[in-house]
Amino acid sequence: LLQEHGIACDSAMQGPAQMAFLPNVPLEMRDSDGRPLFYQTRVVKENMLQAPPLALQERAMLNAQIEAKAQSEAAAVSERRAAARLKLREQPSMPTPIEQFNADHDLTSVLLEYGWLSRGGTSYASPFSKSKGPAVHVYGQRAVSFTSSDDGRVGKLTARGWVTYDAWDVFVACEHAGNERAALTDYCKRSGYNQLRLRALLSRWGAE
Repeated sequence: LLQEHGIACDSAMQGPAQMAFLPNVPLEMRDSDGRPLFYQTRVVKENMLQAPPLALQERAMLNAQIEAKAQSEAAAVSERRAAARLKLREQPSMPTPIEQFNADHDLTSVLLEYGWLSRGGTSYASPFSKSKGPAVHVYGQRAVSFTSSDDGRVGKLTARGWVTYDAWDVFVACEHAGNERAALTDYCKRSGYNQLRLRALLSRWGAE
């Protein structure tokens, strides 16, 4: 029920080593034989929870609002960065190296390649996160991260305090420790981008 409403419980409490499993039960919570009432069970076949508790409903609504804002933020960042790259183009018919990289690489595949863990649906756990919770959500070809572990390590921090990144940002962070210039040099060499750009220029000038 909690998962249906986007609420992830701490799975650590399911372990027998947790305090909740130890026999430190006060006398008032024991039966006449001294057995803890916590460990007694009773099967009830009736529907005891016809509607989610109000707290769960409110949390589900809040999660939905946060997700909507995250999607909007991801779209806005994508548009701003695309516009900025457009201004840097020397040849309008030729995409920038970053645009070419993102066109050739699917974000989810890149995330999995560099250590992000799938947590079901569009949710992922960042390799920089210690808890490995589902704090990264993918919207199209852009991810929005709600873990502070990603801040300063991958992508850009938004005005709302979230971190957002695309496939290129992950490549820069994981292959070149955040050095975008080195990443550009490496990618252009690997992909033959400079040769493609030269051909586009020659074609434009009628040299081919």
